[in-house]
Amino acid sequence: MNRLIISFGLCGALLYNNWLLGYWLNSRVTIGSLASDLQIHSQPYSWIFILGDILSGLMIAITAYLIYRLWQPYDRLKLYLLIGYLCFGVFTAAAAIMPIHCGANSVQCALSSNQTFGIHDIVGALASFGQFISLITLWRLSVNIKKPSWFKWLMLGFLLLWSLAGIVFLILTFQRLDEVAMQHVFLIFTFLGLVPIPLSVRFIKANHQLGSV
Repeated sequence: MNRLIISFGLCGALLYNNWLLGYWLNSRVTIGSLASDLQIHSQPYSWIFILGDILSGLMIAITAYLIYRLWQPYDRLKLYLLIGYLCFGVFTAAAAIMPIHCGANSVQCALSSNQTFGIHDIVGALASFGQFISLITLWRLSVNIKKPSWFKWLMLGFLLLWSLAGIVFLILTFQRLDEVAMQHVFLIFTFLGLVPIPLSVRFIKANHQLGSV
């Protein structure tokens, strides 16, 4: 079960990085616009980026289910982590199959970072909120269980950097400034934040015996 959890979790995290293929398959959009614009149907290879996000979300959702099967009994912290992690997977897959808001000229829209927020963006934001819940809960678990002290400080530092990247990205977006580079930074942090959860489940099950908190 542990190997299966790690395999699905890491594969889901790696597939989340499918947008990096845009530097080779559609570099004009990747460099000049948001990563989600690679999924606009008028763009070349859009199906690769849509499929990549769907598979990533499904694998993370399956990982959450496998962790659910492994972790018994439950307490609130474990449930919060699972719910946040599951929401990230479900909403990531859902955002990929929902249309991106775009004007009549889809090519120009794909090359512009000043798009109006639509359902795709809202669902994507819910995915990020789910990851925030899972990361802050993982940090809280690292404080409670017998993790080395460096791990809890590493998790706290990463959580702060990930949150800061997300906040700066949002500020740039609402100010209609060039947010593309910051979004790419945020996406890389998001990928890194997906890795420790499947790797930590066995340790958490073995050591977190605090009951409901």
